[in-house]
Amino acid sequence: MGFAERLKELRISNGLTQIELSKHLNYSQSIISEWEKNGNQPTAQAIKTISEFFNVSADYLLGCENDFGVKYYDEPSSFTPDELQLIAAYREMSQGKKQALFSMLDISTKEKIKKDL
Repeated sequence: MGFAERLKELRISNGLTQIELSKHLNYSQSIISEWEKNGNQPTAQAIKTISEFFNVSADYLLGCENDFGVKYYDEPSSFTPDELQLIAAYREMSQGKKQALFSMLDISTKEKIKKDL
């Protein structure tokens, strides 16, 4: 998922329209729309502003890490056999077992951002 999708997802999950978000970020609604359509790329300053507003990392916004803050790897071939086995086992787990695993490993999942506006 890239920037356009992440921005739209964050906006919607926080119950904001493009107009409301534009007011909070001090960018025009048309710019927000272009970003969400992947028609125009934001500046580094805009990415910083958006990441601070939604309390997410710039890497997350740009699609370089997942919801848990784990960076994506470009080459799965670099995984060890043990890592591949763990990934395969994880994919077969029920949601309950995944949550138990996170608890056991003390890995907290990021909650959806709910800002008081």
